[in-house]
Amino acid sequence: MQSPIVSNYKSSHTLFTEIFENKKTQEEISNILTELTLENLQKNKTYSENFVEIVAGAADAMREHAVPVHCDKETFDVCGTGGSGNSKPFNISTTSSLIIASQNVCVAKHGNRAASSKSGSADVLEALQLNLAQTPPEMSESLKNNNMAFLFAQVLHPAMKYIMPIRKEIGVPTIFNIMGPLTNPSNPTRQVTGVSKREFVLPMAQILQKLGRKSAIVLFGEDGLDDATICGKTYFAQFTEEKPEIEQGYFSPEQFGFLPRIASEIKGGKDTTENAEIMLNILNGRHTGAKRDIVLFNAGIAFYISRKTGSIEEGIALAEKAIITGDALKLLQKLQK
Repeated sequence: MQSPIVSNYKSSHTLFTEIFENKKTQEEISNILTELTLENLQKNKTYSENFVEIVAGAADAMREHAVPVHCDKETFDVCGTGGSGNSKPFNISTTSSLIIASQNVCVAKHGNRAASSKSGSADVLEALQLNLAQTPPEMSESLKNNNMAFLFAQVLHPAMKYIMPIRKEIGVPTIFNIMGPLTNPSNPTRQVTGVSKREFVLPMAQILQKLGRKSAIVLFGEDGLDDATICGKTYFAQFTEEKPEIEQGYFSPEQFGFLPRIASEIKGGKDTTENAEIMLNILNGRHTGAKRDIVLFNAGIAFYISRKTGSIEEGIALAEKAIITGDALKLLQKLQK
């Protein structure tokens, strides 16, 4: 049997450092990623037993080779690995991030163009006329002045442009499919992360803790959402400064006063333009149903994890206030200018 190419944090960090410093050929990178598919990482005994260490080592190497985005404040991120089950929703976490930032939480929203959905965070923000061509110093300035910046992965991870064609050629999910939320160049201290498979919930929380987050929650909706869902249970793993031991469990929308919904009620538009319109209508108060509810739910969780509120319930109330007062819409308009 072939020996595993990585088996711990150090060997993974070393290997991916060599990749990002162009010390591996394209053929070698292809062989590495063919070995480090998500399936192999879960089923190969050596990889699965060391999953947290291996992914953390790769993520640290990737972030260390990203273009840094400096901020005098502690930053917060809400970002998923991708995956939307059968509901194909609109941009829930991107909408939530505007609400959170409007209440003085410094949100460094790390994201990219669509991979599996109809519109990624970059696509929908571009449709809302936000400038994706910001330089890293401009991102830092926006964090300082607006409590929000979009950290466009294509700009900040230049080495990935050589790796993306190889990933597409391989055609199956690899270790890179879960690295996006782990490699924010602002190195956030607190984070909400969604995952596309229930079995990733606990290890992703363990990775975030190993990477130095003070508090974080990892979410998986039983309908396949990489967000908290209102169409069933949401499984989670979380930790905070006060309770560093990782807690696992699940919650339902009814616990927080939301009606249970069906997937069609949170479905996104047919394209990026329609998803941008949904976002805008939530922020300006025109949407009052399921789409608004799922945003309030996720923003409420984010307020709690960011330590802005002492509970998810208080966070939901603050999110609702941000919409009613127009604070979130005003922030969007400010960013558009």
